[in-house]
This record gives sequence, structure tokens and C-alpha cells, in this order.
Amino acid sequence: MEFLTSTIALIVAVAVIMAIFLIARHFVLWYFRINEAIELLDAIRTAVVFGNQQNQPDESKKENRK
Repeated sequence: MEFLTSTIALIVAVAVIMAIFLIARHFVLWYFRINEAIELLDAIRTAVVFGNQQNQPDESKKENRK
């Protein structure tokens, strides 16, 4: 019976620690605006990747220049 009580106490303690960690993480991300920075960096990366694909010259145009 003592083993069951200590196991339940351990599970509850781990759950409480995880909850505190997740709440603290959410607060830190909100306070430093890290989520917004990540979204902005993703948007910039997408714009750069698609912009580079659209602005690449054709191979046939390169041959005509020679």
C-alpha cells in the first residue's frame, strides 16, 4: 500500500512540475515576443525562397548572352 501511495505522489509531483514548466514557458515566450519573432522570420524566409525562385533567369537567356 505504501508503494502505491508513493507512486501516486510521484505522478502528481511530476504533473505539477510539468504544468508549472508549461505555464512559465508560455509566459516567457509571450513576454519576450518570441512567438511573433518566429512567425516574422518564417514569413521572411518564405518570401526570400519564393522571391529567389521567381527571379532566377532562364538557362536559355544565359546562353544568348554569351
